[in-house]
Amino acid sequence: PDSLRAKFGVDRARNLLTSARTVERNRREACWWFSLGHDMVVEDTHPAASLPPIRLLNTYPVETAAVVLRAGLPAHLVAAVHECYLSKGLLLTAMRRAPLEPRAVDSAGLPPWVCAKGVSPPPVCSLWRGENAVARTQALEREITAVLTKCGGLPGPEEIGEAPPPPRTPPRRATGPPPFISQADILCVAGSEADSLRCAMHLAVNEGAEPVGGVAFAQRVADAPSRLSSTPELPQVACVVVTPDCVSDPIAVRALLEKLFSKGPKGLGADLLGCKLLSWLPDHASRELCPVPKGNVQRDESLEALESGPVLAFAVRLPDAFTRLAALLGPLPDSPEAVLARNSYAGVHDTIRALHGVDAVRCAAIASTDARAALRQLVALFDDSELAWPHTATGPLSMLPPPTSDTVLESLKTDGEAAGEIDTVCVVKHEARSQLAKVLKYVRRGGFDVAAARMLSPSPEEAALLCAHLDGAGANTLQGRACTVLLLRRFNAVAAWLSTCGPDDPKEAARVDQFTLRAMFGTSLTCNALHASPSFSAAGLEKKALFPEFNGSSAPGNDLVCGAARRKVVSKDGEERTLKQVLLVAMCGAVVEEQEYVGAVE
Repeated sequence: PDSLRAKFGVDRARNLLTSARTVERNRREACWWFSLGHDMVVEDTHPAASLPPIRLLNTYPVETAAVVLRAGLPAHLVAAVHECYLSKGLLLTAMRRAPLEPRAVDSAGLPPWVCAKGVSPPPVCSLWRGENAVARTQALEREITAVLTKCGGLPGPEEIGEAPPPPRTPPRRATGPPPFISQADILCVAGSEADSLRCAMHLAVNEGAEPVGGVAFAQRVADAPSRLSSTPELPQVACVVVTPDCVSDPIAVRALLEKLFSKGPKGLGADLLGCKLLSWLPDHASRELCPVPKGNVQRDESLEALESGPVLAFAVRLPDAFTRLAALLGPLPDSPEAVLARNSYAGVHDTIRALHGVDAVRCAAIASTDARAALRQLVALFDDSELAWPHTATGPLSMLPPPTSDTVLESLKTDGEAAGEIDTVCVVKHEARSQLAKVLKYVRRGGFDVAAARMLSPSPEEAALLCAHLDGAGANTLQGRACTVLLLRRFNAVAAWLSTCGPDDPKEAARVDQFTLRAMFGTSLTCNALHASPSFSAAGLEKKALFPEFNGSSAPGNDLVCGAARRKVVSKDGEERTLKQVLLVAMCGAVVEEQEYVGAVE
């Protein structure tokens, strides 16, 4: 309430005064205003003639610094490094993630470990501009080390590659300082502005990356399928673009990077498939990105603003991408949706567009709304070499099938027509083992394939893992009691099997759907008859713990498969005592493949 604008401002257009957001723009505006004052002709009788001349202080020159991050770094670490530079007031003028030619790396003077052979995704090259930018980037080594420690340390050699061996013939001794300085073994900074400009020229980032041409865009879109299917449970690929009004705003870019890529509770933890800063956009790309619908009076103005550039584009991947990105960005400012959301709940004030957007034209950021729009935007902005799958896409803990192609766009086109199958874990608990035949009927009715089956008595560690989503409730009941474990495989298996089983509490499951398995066979939260993997990541951990033979390790022993040692059990059936013995039944592969084992078990 005591600020100048609160006291003397009228509205957004008449807010008393204005100030530049960046150092470079502040310097440019100051030079223009003061030079205009010196160009004015002032008579000797004018009171301004007696004023002393105003000189603009220019202690440090405005420089360009080049920073190259090594290949294989995860998205949250790349975003944290860029947040560090943005927090120091540096302006991002160029950015690109693409493979580097060995000849270009040698010509630019980069160390060989920056682009290790066979490591994906490729390095990230960026240019930063600001006062004394070269010295300021070199002085941030302590902050970069702290960022690396906060993000969990340097990834393993299987992700970023082994360190290259020293050359047999040592190079000739350089007469001057090295062109690049390594920091924390994850990036290298240019030693001078001349080295930065030379690096930018050899790596093709000095003038900004070029967008995809109209002819190439039409050819690539023609190959895309007419309909694309996307499942919220599976990771989805989307495109996020920072509009020209916020590219030069370090605060806005930093906020978007933090909320989009960080692994903490405030971030989405998205994977980074590609990024580039475009100095301009062609008309076909701006039409694909424009958030203003056709027929709106502001559409032409929005298209013109996008085409003028610059824009910062990201290709990201995360589960339920379109819904979560829409919640992160929020509705367009001054739209009916924004007014309705602002009046309904307070969470809309924390979105990117509410904090940094102005109107529908200057909306701060744009994101894909569905799978088809995401594919068209990626085709319009990125070449095939500028997109790469992260290491987590094909890692041993990943539940996703391997990509159908190393090229991201081709893999998206193929998977869009028919998505791959994934795995989930089902545990038939001790109290429901007599209902195994009925459970298998539901398995067959739901279109699941049983990839593996075994019996076991869960250890304390395994019971804690299976009950982790319930904060350990039911672990004591599950521990040490014989259970049947099934590895189910199907398209969208995790969500489909959760829907078949119902909520964890049988009483709640009966209210939702009385024909779910937990509603029919469960009695309480701890004795709910079945366990189903609660999420995509939990299915991967449970599969690794309960079915190690599917993760590359040796198969378990005989006693581990049966879950108990060989023994005879005497039980009382009515008034007669029956001696139960162990019987082995083996079914041939044809019966299993044709799903006829359900009737045999029953």
